[in-house]
Amino acid sequence: MHYDQCNIFSSLQYPLAHGIKDESMLGSGEMFDSIAPYYDTANTVMSLGQHYYWRRYLIDAVILAIPLTIAHDNKICDSGSCKAESTFKVLDLATGTADVAILLAQTIMSSVDLRDELRIAPISITGIDPSKNMLDIAGKKVSQKKLSSMIQLKVGDAENLSGVGNNEYNALTMSFGIRNVKNRKLALSEIFRVLKTSPRPSVSNVFILEFVSPSEGWLAPLGRLFLQYLVPLLGRLSAAGGHSAEYQHLADSIQRFPNSSAFLSEMADAGFSNCRAENVYLHIVYLFTCEKRTTQQD
Repeated sequence: MHYDQCNIFSSLQYPLAHGIKDESMLGSGEMFDSIAPYYDTANTVMSLGQHYYWRRYLIDAVILAIPLTIAHDNKICDSGSCKAESTFKVLDLATGTADVAILLAQTIMSSVDLRDELRIAPISITGIDPSKNMLDIAGKKVSQKKLSSMIQLKVGDAENLSGVGNNEYNALTMSFGIRNVKNRKLALSEIFRVLKTSPRPSVSNVFILEFVSPSEGWLAPLGRLFLQYLVPLLGRLSAAGGHSAEYQHLADSIQRFPNSSAFLSEMADAGFSNCRAENVYLHIVYLFTCEKRTTQQD
């Protein structure tokens, strides 16, 4: 049986929640405003508690892109040469309630190599999200964890980063947000614009974690059923039975998102090099990484 063509739930229609006036708002900042109070709990329930480990995988990849400094000399050393250290700037798009930004900051604070007296270069993280309500929650979490000196939060849209200068950030992260962007081509163009070139050859500086509708392996049909039907059901339960349309949209957006090869092509078309897709979890969650090697798109 081909489950994609045998959709026994296709006739279900979910009412819009109080904060969503029409379907055009699905996937927008306004939609995430409406589900912000339930967002963290829903993520844990819908991922069956796995989302922390997926983000940990992303953070471990980001750490490899950050230069090391000699702890007592305040210098960045790479390939035998050293220079005065400068702040490594990370942009976390679709930051939501800042889980990735917080985990990255905490990892940086605890990353010390005692054998070689090396430490991670100083870092600043800017989290941008279109939902003010999500950022309000993020701000409280950042403050409670005493990370305000490392993390700044701003309202913004991945498709229009007008407040960000060209070649401003050393690295970019985006966790489960790119599939909600209406114009991915525009968003990827903006990501390319605001990034500096990769800090070192063959080192990625774009890290995008995202769901993909599984098409590989014998578990793929079960994975598609889980994403399409169980995930929105768990989301609604986490939101006390409400926000059906919003959580159904999140599931539908996974089905609409391109497969891993197609999305890698989109990133390459935006000007990025050496793009790779790593299967993080059962061909459902992938980490997409690329390098920016030039300052101008071809």
